[in-house]
Amino acid sequence: MAARLIMNRVTFCALTVALSALGACTDTKPAMTPDGKVVVTLRDRVFNMELADDRDEQQKGLGGVTEIKPDGGMLFVFPGATERFFVMRDCVIPIDIAYLDETKRIVSMYTMQPEEPRRDDEAEGNYEARLKRYPSRYPARYVLEFRAGTLEALGVSNGDEVRFEVPASSR
Repeated sequence: MAARLIMNRVTFCALTVALSALGACTDTKPAMTPDGKVVVTLRDRVFNMELADDRDEQQKGLGGVTEIKPDGGMLFVFPGATERFFVMRDCVIPIDIAYLDETKRIVSMYTMQPEEPRRDDEAEGNYEARLKRYPSRYPARYVLEFRAGTLEALGVSNGDEVRFEVPASSR
């Protein structure tokens, strides 16, 4: 009995050392920065993006934002891939948008322009109806929004792969 207990402890210690060494050998970047942003890599450029993974965050998006940092933006994570469209609801600055499929490849992209703000006497439904729609044209599970001009400056095209890890809470 004592020999079996010793053998179990030795096996456990050896496994712990092996797994620790294996973990030290990886050079993957963390999925999230300390301030809660998702690390996204596109064309070897690293972005720290806000995460929009629930309906309220996705509805608000970058609405009301007056500046996007050169390495900033927003990553939208949806439960599945489907054709989508985005609008510039309450947005005051131009934004680059890229739709990504399940494999994190770009399927379409645009530079979206700000719309005339909602008027005080304008019903929300009328405001929504007049906003230009930017369609994905293909099923998209992820959407990225960047500072306007970023996609063109990087020479990004449809089919390009984007690297990021989806936080466990968003899967």
